[in-house]
Amino acid sequence: MDCTKAMQFDLKKNGIEAKLIHYIEPYMPYLARLGFTGKVIDYIDFYRTDLERLHKSMLAYYPVNFTTIVCAFAIEYKTTPPLQIYVATLFIWLWIYGIHRLYHNIPSTGIFYYLNTHIAFHHAEHKTIPPWLDLTIETIQNMVWFAILYFLQEVSGVHLVPSRIILLSMLVYVSVHIVNYSMIGSDKHTKQHENPHINYGPDFLDHMFGTNSDDSFEDMIGFVPNTILACLFILYLT
Repeated sequence: MDCTKAMQFDLKKNGIEAKLIHYIEPYMPYLARLGFTGKVIDYIDFYRTDLERLHKSMLAYYPVNFTTIVCAFAIEYKTTPPLQIYVATLFIWLWIYGIHRLYHNIPSTGIFYYLNTHIAFHHAEHKTIPPWLDLTIETIQNMVWFAILYFLQEVSGVHLVPSRIILLSMLVYVSVHIVNYSMIGSDKHTKQHENPHINYGPDFLDHMFGTNSDDSFEDMIGFVPNTILACLFILYLT
């Protein structure tokens, strides 16, 4: 069996790999003489695996991300430039991840016991308050995270994220965390309570920053109803 046929035998000829082989195949004999055939196989396998993961992540994240963008435009298109709406929506995801991670890395003792109730109560190993009170306090704490962003913009005079997008994000985050995660339940959320330094959310940023509990992608389709209802509520108010 010559080098070209050997390569054809080793590679799975379907999908993206088949297209790559179509372009690379004429050069296989030369690559084989130079000792690069194994590296070519490894590269194609890596490329295929990477794209498969990208495809899976898109299936998991696309519905909620698309819905969030559409809702952001629905509530802001009359007063805010399209590019700013898009950038603000991306920034708010980063804010959610960053503020959540920050609260997991500041003290929860002394005076911080009352300031960082997210750790002192919600993540307490031994609960000292009833569940309803825990979730009530956690709701207020989550709302504070978005209030911080609002006041930072007011004080600095830099209004990157429109107030209604902050409100939209707050309503979605609080409802997902309290209802979808804490009341209904979520494997990712459960693991985050077992290890407070993983799964800060949203899941795609955990993958980006290496704080995910595993390589699986969280199915965020359940966030879509929360986002739509929050959007309709804001439109009704305004």
